[in-house]
Amino acid sequence: MELVGAYSNLSGTSAELADLRKWIEQSQVRRDAREVRRQEIPRRLSSEQISELIQGYREGLTVYELAARFGIHRETVSGVLEREGVQRRRKPLSSSQIKMASVLYGEGWSLARMGAEMGCDPSTVWRTLVKIGGEAPRN
Repeated sequence: MELVGAYSNLSGTSAELADLRKWIEQSQVRRDAREVRRQEIPRRLSSEQISELIQGYREGLTVYELAARFGIHRETVSGVLEREGVQRRRKPLSSSQIKMASVLYGEGWSLARMGAEMGCDPSTVWRTLVKIGGEAPRN
């Protein structure tokens, strides 16, 4: 007596797996996924491009704007500026801005809104609130 065949749901499994395999092979998602996994070759900036980057930063462009312009990551821009000894513009909040941030945070303002109000990046407000409050504020 064959109990496995009579009491098993595995009878159509091999056909279902074959159908699934065909679907995966023909799927556009699979081909797109392979393309996404390809890594970009890191590129180095020429000395002329580094000079342009520094000039742009000194003229007031942000690290994010420079990263987009040169097709590199913002941390790469920061690294270039640091290696070249460029004085960074990061300014801490003044004592009056810190007091204002505490009040606005208590009133429920978002970090983005406070940053826009004080003319700084929201992360600057966040770091300051962590420093004075000891815990990470909500966004």
